[in-house]
Amino acid sequence: MLCVTFLLIVPGGIYFLKSLDHGISFCSLKKGLSRRLESSWAMWGDKASRKGLPPSIGGVLIIVVIYLFVGGGWILFSDTLVAAISPNPTVLIALQTVKGWVYVLATALMLYLLMRRNLKVTQKSQAALRESEARYQAVSELSSDYAYALYVHPDGTMALAWIAGAFTAITGYTPETISATDLWSALLHPEDKALAQLRSAVLLGNKPDTSMFRILTRQGETRWVREHARPVWDEDAGRVVQIIGAAQDITVQRQAELEIAELNRALQEHAARLEDTVAQRTAELETALAQAQAADRSKSEFVSNVSHELRTPLTSIKLYVALLSRGKAEKQSDYFQALVRETDRLQHLIESLLQISRLDLGQMQPEFKQVDLNQLVGNLVADRRPLFASHRLALQWQRSHDLLITRVDSRLLEQVLTNLLTNALNYTPPGGTVWVRTALAEAEDQRWGTVVVQDTGLGIASEERPQLFRRFYRGEASRTLNVAGTGLGLAISQEIVALHHGRITVESKLNEGSTFTLWLPLCDMSGQ
Repeated sequence: MLCVTFLLIVPGGIYFLKSLDHGISFCSLKKGLSRRLESSWAMWGDKASRKGLPPSIGGVLIIVVIYLFVGGGWILFSDTLVAAISPNPTVLIALQTVKGWVYVLATALMLYLLMRRNLKVTQKSQAALRESEARYQAVSELSSDYAYALYVHPDGTMALAWIAGAFTAITGYTPETISATDLWSALLHPEDKALAQLRSAVLLGNKPDTSMFRILTRQGETRWVREHARPVWDEDAGRVVQIIGAAQDITVQRQAELEIAELNRALQEHAARLEDTVAQRTAELETALAQAQAADRSKSEFVSNVSHELRTPLTSIKLYVALLSRGKAEKQSDYFQALVRETDRLQHLIESLLQISRLDLGQMQPEFKQVDLNQLVGNLVADRRPLFASHRLALQWQRSHDLLITRVDSRLLEQVLTNLLTNALNYTPPGGTVWVRTALAEAEDQRWGTVVVQDTGLGIASEERPQLFRRFYRGEASRTLNVAGTGLGLAISQEIVALHHGRITVESKLNEGSTFTLWLPLCDMSGQ
């Protein structure tokens, strides 16, 4: 028995004796024992953790040591041992009392140490939990994400289970506020609600979904959100019972994408405009080049034509001057008439060239006056009738019954009409008829006075009509009939009419005749 007692007491005694660092006293015993128990508890807990066992195993080992000590003391002071030591009843009662108090004190000390250790562990756990919650809250507040879960009822409706993260910071709504509304209806942008319905159908069909849509915050701001959601399927219920999702605020990213897209669109439009501009400028340059080349050809042709036109009368004049000095006397009158005719032709050519030059330089300033078009044309027809009759042509005049008052330069307008009548005279065979008519016409929301010169001459081929008003152009008929002229009359006439804000049109059929129509704007009722 003594041996067993020794084996039970010695380990516990050694454990407690090691706790005495500053002599034997109650305070040193309590402090040393408490410190020793805590270090032993931690040491044995770490050893248990490294062995893959729960850390509480260390505490169990400490309790076993304490009970070994108490058990040793109990055996030491057992009734048999006490009776063997001293049969005195008083000593027996005293020893039994000491034994009871030792057991009570040991048990109380063990409970105190256990409670203190549990309290410290609990406090550390609570502090760690508070620190973890603080970190989570900080991350949630600083992040642009939030997570949520929705309950799905059997009828397909949904209710908010929970929501966490930066939801309030992003939307301005609290979870309590949003759960009291029609779920997300307060958040979704009106233009994206159809997308939300489509997402709900996909999720309720047990398929995950990732979508990007807009929300309206409580402050009325539009924000972009990318949301990932997945359904939770319940085999027993045979349906989706929950939807778990996470959303990220991508407003800045989306705005940057939209700005980049807008810049790209603007860049593409600018590039397209540049291409159009380049194409237009290229076409304009090509047109300008063609015009320059045409002008160069026209200049060369103009010089050639002028040289030819000048050479012809000059040659005739030189011929007739020579005939006057060496020819027969009885024909000198004929020579003089020919000289006068060729001189007039040369003078007309020079005046036409000068007039063309003034028109090109913008130096021709018409003197506009109100003129009765019927009277002006009627007078001109009356003056030209003898000339037409000498060529065996009938000149018919049809006056308009309307009053045709227009603002023109009478001298320039007579030049235009004279040119048209001269052409009709030259290109109409003897026995033909030339009609001159005035009329009132309305076109392009404007009242016009028209002068029509129609003949029964040879007509103009369709391929020649676009060239009629080109300078020095003379058609096939002029060469066939050997009609004298410079090819400047119609060109000058068109530019003069343009100065009067009018135009000249032509219609013609081969072997049937031609019709030239002069259009001049009429004055209004106030005479303006």
